[in-house]
Amino acid sequence: MSAGGSNVHVLAKVPDGATVSSPTFSPDGSKIAYTHCPAQQDCGDPDLPGRGSVWLMNANGSHVERILDGATAGVSPDGSSLDWGVSAP
Repeated sequence: MSAGGSNVHVLAKVPDGATVSSPTFSPDGSKIAYTHCPAQQDCGDPDLPGRGSVWLMNANGSHVERILDGATAGVSPDGSSLDWGVSAP
């Protein structure tokens, strides 16, 4: 969306009941990583490992790919720990 809140575009479509969370932009803003949790699953429950997955796409919503399947509980692509292939300053 634009800074004023107009021009909204859906970037990720998921099946009914599934959730998408923890989106984070790559350092150059060209990619977005996020977690996907299947419907009726609790991806945040530490007793239910291997329920969610981590996905990566271009910032415009194209080229969507799963980069981690069956992620253990608590795995999320936060910008400070996801290796984007760049070195910290």
